[in-house]
Amino acid sequence: MRTSAPLILAAVLFVALLASQADGRPRHGAFAPVPKSMLRASLRLRAGGRVTGAAVAIGKHRALTALHATGTGEALAVEVSSPDGGYAWREATVVARDETHDLALLETKEAFGVWAPLAKRDTLRPGDALIAVGAPMGTALCASAGYLARAGAEGHWPNDAEAWQASNAGYFGNSGGPVFDANSGEIVGIAVGGVGHFAGGMAPNALFFEPAPRLRAFLEAAGKE
Repeated sequence: MRTSAPLILAAVLFVALLASQADGRPRHGAFAPVPKSMLRASLRLRAGGRVTGAAVAIGKHRALTALHATGTGEALAVEVSSPDGGYAWREATVVARDETHDLALLETKEAFGVWAPLAKRDTLRPGDALIAVGAPMGTALCASAGYLARAGAEGHWPNDAEAWQASNAGYFGNSGGPVFDANSGEIVGIAVGGVGHFAGGMAPNALFFEPAPRLRAFLEAAGKE
């Protein structure tokens, strides 16, 4: 009996896949669960009565987001999740803003139960794995996996040429959401936009974000570091 080349190739690939998963560790392209701490530190953002983006808790009463997602800054609230799976909206106030880099610092009267650490230094390199969390089209928080595509937008993001580009999903509603280092769980950026925001269409795998060094500079300038 003769076996065709495509069947032989398929068999080889199947055996290789089984071997790659033999030790139980996720390989390239394999699904890995998103740590719950990342999701619980992430927040939906509501401005003027509608969900406009996302944010991330960085301290007991503080959260970072994209300035444009705050609208006029009135009637702001963030949605917090609880360990039992419940959700609650809490009033928030903009206490610092950076119009150049589209960043805003929020404060709440009620304390957050979980917050995420901000990366202390820039160690990201193109190809490093990232997890971005946002509220696409105002829906529930969703996480997307990707990698750092470029350190610098190189003119592709007109609002800030120094914004970094990732391959994560970049839909309306992701603005202000955190970008995490997939390995350390640290915040390495805040999403500020995607290609569809100015190109008249959507490029799902093009997310632009302000990197951690800029976030720290923003907090230092605001005296909130």
